[in-house]
Amino acid sequence: AHAPAPSPSAPGPAGLDHESLDAATEALFAIAQDMPDFAGQEVLRWILDLEDQLAAGLASESGPTWPSGGELLVLHVVPALFPTSDFVHRVCTPFLLFLGHALSA
Repeated sequence: AHAPAPSPSAPGPAGLDHESLDAATEALFAIAQDMPDFAGQEVLRWILDLEDQLAAGLASESGPTWPSGGELLVLHVVPALFPTSDFVHRVCTPFLLFLGHALSA
């Protein structure tokens, strides 16, 4: 028998419920709409930092580490904040290149 699916308001592994995560995503979306240049610069800086961490991990003998849970949540939200349909986008292009690099490592 399968365990029942958690309710949308059930706490997740970090103690956050889906409603809180949805509210945070909505707030991030509003900020990205109100201040697209600032939001784009900050997310791009964050993606480049993740890429640097991945490159350093690949160069080390111990190998790369997976992104943290919080980093994975932000990676999940990026496509909702910026247009992924653009052929070239200042945030989504580096985002997609990072994902490809991380998955191929």
